[in-house]
Amino acid sequence: MFVSENIQKPIENELDLFERALEGRDKDAIKLYIKKEFFDEANLYNFLNERLKDLEIKPKRATKFKNFEAMIRAGIKSLAGKDDFRPAMMTAYFCFDRKEIAITDAHKMVVIPAPDLEFTEDTYFSVDKLKNLIAQNEEDFGNKFPRYYQVIPELADENAFDVDITQRDIDVMRKFVEVCKLLGMKHMKVKIGPSLFDPIKVLEVIDFAKSIDPKWSINFKARTLSHAHIMVSNGYTFLIMPLFKSENDNFFQV
Repeated sequence: MFVSENIQKPIENELDLFERALEGRDKDAIKLYIKKEFFDEANLYNFLNERLKDLEIKPKRATKFKNFEAMIRAGIKSLAGKDDFRPAMMTAYFCFDRKEIAITDAHKMVVIPAPDLEFTEDTYFSVDKLKNLIAQNEEDFGNKFPRYYQVIPELADENAFDVDITQRDIDVMRKFVEVCKLLGMKHMKVKIGPSLFDPIKVLEVIDFAKSIDPKWSINFKARTLSHAHIMVSNGYTFLIMPLFKSENDNFFQV
């Protein structure tokens, strides 16, 4: 039997202990749970699949971007690459010919229409220490931004993947990530429709989309399950790459 320092009521079993921790009533309980390691990964995923969807979860309210510059700064922070060896992908890239901005880390991407930008050449935007946008040209980088538009799929009338993600799905997925982080699990997988994804990357894309317009519905499509999954809304394009599947995959079903 376990007793938390912050509560008087004993915790009778590991399920009660973990459920209290999930509901956020007792942080000491989750620490005890981690130490005891009641579940291996497979059992933990089964437990989360059974219990998380029944919890009352307070939705996270989307905060709309104040302006275009704020949107680009946020995109660089959450969607751009973090690899110092590919500095061009750590920026927001304005393609002059296509009049749009692309931000990607090769796993997720957003393409933002930018017809009114008054730049006369391809431009790379980065953020300085004071969180100001800095415009640079290609000569400032040792490599070019990839031809991002070549990976944007043309969708057929019938797609292998066509899934709506509800606000409840988003809230449950966020709680799943929160629990996994508490338990020190680094490699998380969620199954949305028939495809597996990294839930952190999915949430980064969805949160960015919702900050553009909180009223947007979230729907991803793909011609095949191994290709980029795409959502287009009001001229904006969002892509997320699925994870490779194996027969032994443990996952959380959204």
